[in-house]
Amino acid sequence: MTAEPFTAELMFSKRKNQPAEVEEADEDGLAKAIVCARPLVESKFDAATAERLPRRELASEIRVLASTVLTQEGITLNRLEQRQLITALINHVLAAS
Repeated sequence: MTAEPFTAELMFSKRKNQPAEVEEADEDGLAKAIVCARPLVESKFDAATAERLPRRELASEIRVLASTVLTQEGITLNRLEQRQLITALINHVLAAS
């Protein structure tokens, strides 16, 4: 059995057959999630505390808080929106410094 040569076309054509992880973001749902989650995140993290934490740990803790808010508010986000939410909340907390 011979292996196919690696080419950019082959790489991209095989990706088309994979399940699409990238979904279009719903700006209204994301905006509502940010507005709902921001006060809880602000109450748990001040800028000094957030700066001392490694970004991965901060993201993990914010993800838990955001998940709680999303469940309470009945907001459903896809993976892209969840990632955008966490990034927006991290940037907000770190910008407060």
